[in-house]
Amino acid sequence: MTAATLGIDTGNVAIEKKQKAGHPGSVILEEIANEKIDLVVMGNRGYGPIAGAMLGSVSQRILTKAECPVMIVK
Repeated sequence: MTAATLGIDTGNVAIEKKQKAGHPGSVILEEIANEKIDLVVMGNRGYGPIAGAMLGSVSQRILTKAECPVMIVK
């Protein structure tokens, strides 16, 4: 996590690294609910509409099911 935030002013934002087993979409949604997250920022791989529909999209699932705002960064 240190390398990912190197040179970025995180101010008063708490950043916590976690590693959990399970389907990524389900685990992220559980964390949002359990930790009362107020904003999710995540990237997407950009497979496109056809491959994304076939493979499933974690970011799309979070965007539609999360109970908080979600920002997708390309």
